[in-house]
Amino acid sequence: MSRSQLLYAAAEFRAGHGGVAYQASVARVIAARAASDNARMALQLHGGNGYTWEHDLHLAAKRATVLALQLGSRDLHLSRVLEMEDA
Repeated sequence: MSRSQLLYAAAEFRAGHGGVAYQASVARVIAARAASDNARMALQLHGGNGYTWEHDLHLAAKRATVLALQLGSRDLHLSRVLEMEDA
């Protein structure tokens, strides 16, 4: 879903439409949510082994956390999306 939204945002940008910021914010919210949900479920599935250096899952979980903090917080992008929907 996040890939489809990102491709749609890229198509909007290429076409020169004005809704690029909105589409990019939606893509960012979806992608960050998917990454954190997937990392959390994988850690739950693997248990304590997922947190150790013996398994690479801890790298994916850390990456999901960093990605969630990059380019603005989830709340910032959600508020941007809500503002644009109201306008």
